[in-house]
Amino acid sequence: MGYYDYKFIHIGLVVIYMYSVMNSSFRPTRIIPKIFLGFTSLILLISGFLLLNRFGISLTGPYPIWIWVKFGIWFLLAMVPPILIKVFPKRSVHFNTVYLALALGASYLGIFKP
Repeated sequence: MGYYDYKFIHIGLVVIYMYSVMNSSFRPTRIIPKIFLGFTSLILLISGFLLLNRFGISLTGPYPIWIWVKFGIWFLLAMVPPILIKVFPKRSVHFNTVYLALALGASYLGIFKP
């Protein structure tokens, strides 16, 4: 598979992940969207590393700063939504704008690589 195939899969997984976050926050009592959220997060991480390898960046490091910032953003996006949905089930919808802004920031870093 080529670079653009991996990029298409990765972007598609980001869209699916954001759908899972939104679905989990609007339906906090259902367990299946939360399981799907964790599974999608794992597959997104793997596809990101495959994309880095295709891009020519060694998986053993050293990484540029934009990759570390992107890791931090996606770590927040993978850990914070399930916790906030569990702790604040009625207010979890209000955090969706923050999640979307973080995902757009990570996408900006991946596309423009400052």
